[in-house]
Amino acid sequence: MKAQFQPFPVLLTKRLQLRQMQDRDSPELFEQRTMPEMLTYTEIKPPENEEEVVRFIQKINDSISQNASIYWGLSLQNQAKLMGTICLWNLSPETNSAEIGFSLHPEFQKQGFMQEALKAVLAFGFGKMELDTIMAYSQPENIPSLKLLQNHGFEFKEKVDKYNVYSNNNFSAAL
Repeated sequence: MKAQFQPFPVLLTKRLQLRQMQDRDSPELFEQRTMPEMLTYTEIKPPENEEEVVRFIQKINDSISQNASIYWGLSLQNQAKLMGTICLWNLSPETNSAEIGFSLHPEFQKQGFMQEALKAVLAFGFGKMELDTIMAYSQPENIPSLKLLQNHGFEFKEKVDKYNVYSNNNFSAAL
């Protein structure tokens, strides 16, 4: 596994820029992490205030600087507004694997944005990081997420607690 995230790997798609999160993203991230419709399928505890979100962004960026995880903010190219996030975390050198996580503001859903972001991150994970496997945990009721994962080569592996675990170890199927 190659986990070198300095300089930060900005990824571009047809419409998106996947970039490093900054403190200026805290108002939009606070909104997203307190929206009930964005928390339905997660166990994220909503932040109490924006300062808590700034600390979270700093924690993410510390993890990136230590090459322990990589976390992108999604925005339209040439725009600063944070649309959502996508990350590779729980990196495991032993199994040469990572877990993927993503979220997208409802205003931007059903427009293909997460498909673009997921394709770029999978290419980065399998290509640049040379991962063998990328895992995803999703609740069975989260049909849009499950369809997105399946459309990018993820296959059901097992059920753990209330989550279905999917894995992708086929780079060409991911794209």
